[in-house]
Amino acid sequence: MRGPPPLLILLGIGGIYMEFKTPGFGIGGIVAIAAFALFFFGNNIAGNLAGYETAALLVLGVILLCVEFFVIPGTFIAAIAGGICIFLALFGGMISSWEWDNVIRGGQWEDFNTVALVLGVPLLKLVLGLTGGAIVITILMKYLPDSVLMRRVTNATVSGGPAGEAVSITRVQVGDRGNAVTELKPNGKAMINGEICEVFSRQGILIKGTPVRVVDIRPFDLVVVRDESPAGE
Repeated sequence: MRGPPPLLILLGIGGIYMEFKTPGFGIGGIVAIAAFALFFFGNNIAGNLAGYETAALLVLGVILLCVEFFVIPGTFIAAIAGGICIFLALFGGMISSWEWDNVIRGGQWEDFNTVALVLGVPLLKLVLGLTGGAIVITILMKYLPDSVLMRRVTNATVSGGPAGEAVSITRVQVGDRGNAVTELKPNGKAMINGEICEVFSRQGILIKGTPVRVVDIRPFDLVVVRDESPAGE
C-alpha cells in the first residue's frame, strides 16, 4: 500500500468537503466513506496499525467537525479537536505494526535514523494526501457552486422553479436580506436580491424559509445570520 494511501486520503477529504457543501447525503459522502474504508482495509491487510481503534478515531474526528459546522459554528474548538483526531487516525493507520512493536515499543527511541524511517514514511504519505486534499478543496471551492451537479442538487431542493446561476457576490452587500431556499447545514442557498446565492449560516442549522441577513462576504460564499428585524425594515 505504498501508492494508494495518499490518493485515498485526497479522495476522502474531497468527499467530506462536498458532503458539507451539498444538501442531504449524496455522492460526496459515498466517496468519503469508500475512500476511508479502502484506506483502513488496505493498511490493515498490509500489516499496519489501521484497525478498529484508528477507524473509530477518524469517525470521532468527523463527528467533531460536524459539531463545529452544524451545532457550534465559529468556535473552532471542535474543529481543531476533530482535525487532530483525523490526523492521528490517518497517521497511525499507516505505521507498520511490526516496526511499531519492534522499534518503538522495543526501546529503540535513541536510534534517531530508525525512528525517522518508521515514522517518516507514513508522515510523508499523510502530508502528500493532505496537500492533495487541500488542492481538491480549492478547486471545488472555485468550480463546485457553478457545476452541473450543484445546479441539479439545487433544482431538486429549491421549490418554485429552477435556481439558476449563483449570484455574483459583487452585487451583494453586507446587510442585504433574503430567505433560505434550502436548509442551511450550515452551507446552503438563499434568495438574496432576487437571485440564488451560496451562503454559510454563522448560527448553524437554519430551516428552509428562514429570513436571513448578510453579515460578511467571503470569496466563494456569503455569511448570513437569522434576520430578526421586523419585515420591511
